[in-house]
Amino acid sequence: MEIKNLKATILGTGPSWGCPVLGCDCKVCKGDNPKNKRLRSSVCVSWETIKPIENDNPEKYDRSLIIDAGPDFREQSLRSSISAVNAVFLTHEHSDHIEGIDDLRSFSIHQGSIPLYGSKKCIDLIKNKFSYCWRKQIYGGGLPQLIPEQIEPYKSVHVHGIDVIPINVEHGQLDAFGFIIGDFGYIPDAHFIPEESIKLLKQANLKTFFLDCSERRVTSKHFHPESAIEMAKIVGAKKTYLTHISHQFDYDEFLEELPENIEPAYDELTFEINI
Repeated sequence: MEIKNLKATILGTGPSWGCPVLGCDCKVCKGDNPKNKRLRSSVCVSWETIKPIENDNPEKYDRSLIIDAGPDFREQSLRSSISAVNAVFLTHEHSDHIEGIDDLRSFSIHQGSIPLYGSKKCIDLIKNKFSYCWRKQIYGGGLPQLIPEQIEPYKSVHVHGIDVIPINVEHGQLDAFGFIIGDFGYIPDAHFIPEESIKLLKQANLKTFFLDCSERRVTSKHFHPESAIEMAKIVGAKKTYLTHISHQFDYDEFLEELPENIEPAYDELTFEINI
């Protein structure tokens, strides 16, 4: 099977508040710079699989996976013209990363059940919070057909020719996942990356690395500019984008502050992935 046109589309780069923040009149929230309009953090990775057959007329399939389906997932899917979802990977169980799960029904009703990958704690919470998804008789607008799958750090998951490697990160007191797909690394919500995860990130020879930088001040849950820059240099990706960005950061001003090869991320940024 051949893989072609593998790329990532950044669906959202905002924190749990989003940006603009409701009720806020700061210059970032009230301004008109489109790169300061940040939906909740999420990524779509898409590709084509080419399956050769005997009559030289190969079968081609469009594939995609989502990392995190937050409360803006429906809007993001419409904005980026997502037509199918073959798998969903969850970094952790906070609301801004899972509240869009119900909108997966629009995809599963056409294509069948969708694997939903996450930690045991995350999957258990989802089974409780979205318990109606697994009840035998529910009347109304339909249900997302989901297959919950527990995953472990550093154990690769294979999705239609693509390997997704979950890596452990720390987000406050919570264990969360980052993910490596080819030369793309993604850690949207963390304040600390263990040595084993750093080792894998460096071994991946990343072309593109996304790293949390939610706030300017030092906190117990997130990277801030100084710590994010330090971590970006350790990982050594060709390009690092800072994501999960709050309204404390104006895009243009933040870009001027950052060193070469490190930039703020923005919604609908698209780039190729190599495997």
